[in-house]
Amino acid sequence: MTKIEMAISVDCQVASILDVTLADILSRYPEANGLLLGCGLALFADEQSLATNGVLMLVREALEIRGICPDLFQFLLEKVIAERQRPLAA
Repeated sequence: MTKIEMAISVDCQVASILDVTLADILSRYPEANGLLLGCGLALFADEQSLATNGVLMLVREALEIRGICPDLFQFLLEKVIAERQRPLAA
């Protein structure tokens, strides 16, 4: 289990980051918004769509609809989060 899966599973009681909703991911990791846009999930970029559809759709479902490899998405998400958490160089 990766670090991101462990962090989410503690709060959400799920085994995989792919089994949480898009709204959960974006509320916990707002820096993931750019990744979702890049994956063709711009529908969830606006707050109204996120509040209605994003709370219902699992990450796994959204990736399947767009034909995106879940392992690749998870790798990229972890990279985006790690970069965001890295301190800025002086």
